[in-house]
Parts: sequence; structure tokens; C-alpha cells
Amino acid sequence: MDASLVRIALGFGLMAALIYSVSASEVKDNSPKQILILASYNPGMKWEDNIISEIKLHFAMRMPSAAIRTEYMDSKRIAPDEERLEYLKGLYLQKYKDRHFDVILSADTDAFYFLLNNRDEIFPGAPVVFCGVVYFNEKMLEGKSGFTGVLESYDVKDTLALMFRLQPQTKHIIIVTDRTATGLAAKKIIDSTITEFAGNASFEYLDNVS
Repeated sequence: MDASLVRIALGFGLMAALIYSVSASEVKDNSPKQILILASYNPGMKWEDNIISEIKLHFAMRMPSAAIRTEYMDSKRIAPDEERLEYLKGLYLQKYKDRHFDVILSADTDAFYFLLNNRDEIFPGAPVVFCGVVYFNEKMLEGKSGFTGVLESYDVKDTLALMFRLQPQTKHIIIVTDRTATGLAAKKIIDSTITEFAGNASFEYLDNVS
């Protein structure tokens, strides 16, 4: 199975468990459950499109009455700098000031960071299930409740070791990434490893071509 499909399956196995727990409360409360999907990027990003499709499929099968809303942070096309994040915070505060969500599902790193910093103010009490988070540290959740999810990880060391074993003549490696939160987090992971291979080849980042 493709690695991305494995991550989706794992992520939504967890989400299915959460959906079940929310479903149990419907015995006492017949009102439609309010679900928010916070996506880091924009429609057309294959990874997030797959995530959103899977979320909607799970709810359609297990809780068809659920009311699902999707918000796109558009962080691939608009840099999530301080001004942009404050704009989104103000927008969501105004848009959802009288709305309670039973669960928020976040896709990728930007959405996770945004909710980590703003959930309590914008969506107080709403549990968060995240996926696709890179460079996660458990300390991020200190003092936070109601956060759970699935991480995205890379085995950079073994990948490079295998590459040099198969292609020992390699002298220069180009790493294509981007300047999103996910791309920057991935760069941290790679940087922590490539020093071990400095004697094998030189490394160059291209972060403005995707």
C-alpha cells in the first residue's frame, strides 16, 4: 500500500474511534453534530483533498446527519505570517462566535499550529484531531487538553544510507521542498541527519520551485 494511503488509514482509524464516541452521545442528543475541518492549504492539493474526502466518507457512513464545514487557510499561496494569522483569527472569531463544534479535524502542520495557539479562544472546549503534523514535540501539548492525532514522519537516515549504498558515486544531492510550515519542519528533520553524510556528498535545497 502507498505510504500516503497508510497514513490516511491510520489517521482515520483514529478518527473513526472519535466519531464513535461522538455518536454515542446522540442517544441523548438528536441534534446534528457540528464538525469543522481546518485545512492548511487550498482545494486541489491532492493530500488534503484525500483527507477531506475520507473525513466526509467516514461521517457519511457513521453519522450522516453531521453538519460538516471546511475552512481552508490557503497557506501554500498566502504566507502564514503574523499578519495573515491574525487576519484568520479575527475572521474565525467573527464567523463562529455563536457556533460550537463537537470536533475539529485539522490537516497538516499549519492548521495544527493555528489551533494549538488559538483553539481555546476561537473554539473553546472543542476537541481537536490532527494529522499530517511534521516535527512534533510532545511538549507542544503541555497545558493543552483535547488534542490527539497522527504524526507524519520520515526515515531520512535510512533513506540516505540506502541511496549511497545503491548509488555510491553520488556527489551532490538536491532536496526539493517549500516554505510552508510543513516544508520548514521537514527541513529541520533533514538538517539533523545530513551532517552524518557530509563526507559522502554535498546537499542543496530548492525551496521555491513548488
